[in-house]
Amino acid sequence: MRWIIWTLLMVLWIVPIERVQANEGFFDESQSWSGLANEVMKSIEEKDYLSAREKLTALSQKFSKSNWVDKQLTVPAIHMLSGVIMDVERNLNQIRSNHAEIHRSALRMQMAFDAVSHPHQPMWHQYYGEFKRDIGQIKNEIKAKNEKGYKQQIDQFYEHYQLIRPAVMISKSETTVQKLDSLMTWIRKTNDWAERERGIRQWERLLDPLFFGSEKDVLSMVSPWDEKEVLLKIGGWISGLIAGVLAYVSWRRYPRTQKVTD
Repeated sequence: MRWIIWTLLMVLWIVPIERVQANEGFFDESQSWSGLANEVMKSIEEKDYLSAREKLTALSQKFSKSNWVDKQLTVPAIHMLSGVIMDVERNLNQIRSNHAEIHRSALRMQMAFDAVSHPHQPMWHQYYGEFKRDIGQIKNEIKAKNEKGYKQQIDQFYEHYQLIRPAVMISKSETTVQKLDSLMTWIRKTNDWAERERGIRQWERLLDPLFFGSEKDVLSMVSPWDEKEVLLKIGGWISGLIAGVLAYVSWRRYPRTQKVTD
């Protein structure tokens, strides 16, 4: 009986140690990734693209050789991190380099890897002020019903969102990002001023939960909009189907009417 008790105690003692060691190993590895991403960004800011390529290659190799079994990353997050690396590589290898595009892709990568290494104070949180200003300016354009101004401000808001999106995918769930994507698409596509206002107020309400709250806080703010959007899409699809059927029936009946007239 004693040996069973001692075995259980040993297991209970060893397992937490292994978990701590795994967490420490992941922390060290994520710090290494983030450090290389920062170096890539520094080289790009100095327009030293050769150095940037070398450091990006080092980051890519380290990241690809990692053992994902014990990593605190979801599959979508891993795919996103791989994607931002490839995006920077593609921009660096363009025949005619575009510094603005290279810098932008490197910034997205930098913030994504920073979100892995600094989950509690990620770099992307610095964009809170930008989002607040964007939303304030969009509200002003909606109030003035300025179509051109609205489009310009929405495009700017969208650009800022795309910058932080990979990092948000690391910090939040894929479900949350999909709901944010849906809301962003709606306010960019709808031409109805009332819906535009409702959409941007939705963004305004979820800003604090997104940047400083929990997953549950964000989802509780986004879900009601998505439900209405689904209903609107279904209603639009049904209306389109009915219109299509009526058009087809009219088309089929038209030749017969011609024959009777003749």
